[in-house]
Amino acid sequence: MNLKDYDFASLVKDCKEINEKIQYKDVFECGYDKSYLSAKEIPFVGYFQGYFVQSIQKNKKIKESDKKRANCKNYLEIYKSDKELIQIVNYINGRIDCIHQSYRDGDKIYLLPFSGKGGFYPTYTYVVVYAGSEVVEEYAVSGNQVIFDKYNRMDEKHIEFARINYVVGGTTPVLGERKGIINIDTLDYAETYYDDWLRHR
Repeated sequence: MNLKDYDFASLVKDCKEINEKIQYKDVFECGYDKSYLSAKEIPFVGYFQGYFVQSIQKNKKIKESDKKRANCKNYLEIYKSDKELIQIVNYINGRIDCIHQSYRDGDKIYLLPFSGKGGFYPTYTYVVVYAGSEVVEEYAVSGNQVIFDKYNRMDEKHIEFARINYVVGGTTPVLGERKGIINIDTLDYAETYYDDWLRHR
């Protein structure tokens, strides 16, 4: 998969427009399934839903739980309704750092960032794109940076995976790339290509 020619500028524009349009809403605990995830310093775990992040969670033995440890101060509090994400609250040192709330538009689910008081919060907007029940694309957008994952089904057991870290209008647009094959039965990931801009400095 060649992702360099993808229209990343349109993704940046789309996320900006959605963030400006959708306002924070109060989400009350009753009526939702709530779980916890300890994922300190592991990017995108809890926010991305595709097989690559599932593989990381398997290898790191990270699982959602209906209870959190009493001494755990860095965690995600996840709200779902019929297994669909509603809200993710990120706690750091026991305090709310950021709240991501979901907004569905067709096959896309946006996770939009807000402060604990419902105002603007400068961090990634996450987008998961489904084809039926399967994730086919997901990406994180912050400013002009897009971290974009793409999945192509090869056969019943294998998914082709590609990720690109891209800055729209950047002097070095491609900051990194990786590609691999994921066995969806075992969630084993075999990397076939990796490169990042630090190697060429």
